[in-house]
Amino acid sequence: MPREASSTEPQAQSARNERDGLSGHILELCNLTKGLVVLPDGRAVIATSTSGGGAQRMQGVVIFDPVAGTMSPFMPFAVAGESANSVERLLDGRGLFIRGLAPTPADLFSPAPDSFTASGVLNHLRGIDLDTAVLLDGRVLVVGGAAETSVPAEVYDPATGLFTVAGAQRFYARRYGRAVTLASGRVLVVGGGDIGYGTPWAELFDPIIGSFAATGGMRRARWAHTATALQDGRVLVVGGCNMQPCEAELYTP
Repeated sequence: MPREASSTEPQAQSARNERDGLSGHILELCNLTKGLVVLPDGRAVIATSTSGGGAQRMQGVVIFDPVAGTMSPFMPFAVAGESANSVERLLDGRGLFIRGLAPTPADLFSPAPDSFTASGVLNHLRGIDLDTAVLLDGRVLVVGGAAETSVPAEVYDPATGLFTVAGAQRFYARRYGRAVTLASGRVLVVGGGDIGYGTPWAELFDPIIGSFAATGGMRRARWAHTATALQDGRVLVVGGCNMQPCEAELYTP
């Protein structure tokens, strides 16, 4: 005798479909994303791209709402072009999406209403391996993303929407390095090199005079590592030892 379907089964199946659909969306994004920014209202704006290749592939974002547990439809950048290479939340709560692989304008995301506006263009082309750090005055430092010594750092000013050339990095504009703003306002730029090898070098950027100076280096060469500012002012550096196990290091300003 066939079993009668319970009235709760469609609801349970619907809930499973919603969960599976959301999980699948997130897993797909994890393969494409270049970063995310958490807005003041708690939502996460995630840089990603649509499926497809060539001209059919579009760059933009989706927005995750943690209260509703939902992901928004895809929202393209203001100007078509390359993917976002770095994402930062500005002091005023907007999101800055920097695109360095081509002379494509950066994008500013503004909530309420959710919208993009095109902003300044980098003065030098950079790869996906650049890094950024928000300065205490609200500007954004852009470093790395190119192996040539002739590529200097740049600073983005949200008040003007422009990128200006800053000082040249002391050890060369290496790739896969990490930039961390210190409590003093200076920025620690540490490690980096190229795929398969790193450097132990570290330097400090002074935003007041716009130049770099050498500081104490690491014990291990690293690339594609993490560097995190701690509450006591020190910086914790983890990983990046060419896929080999290695100890973490602490930088003390």
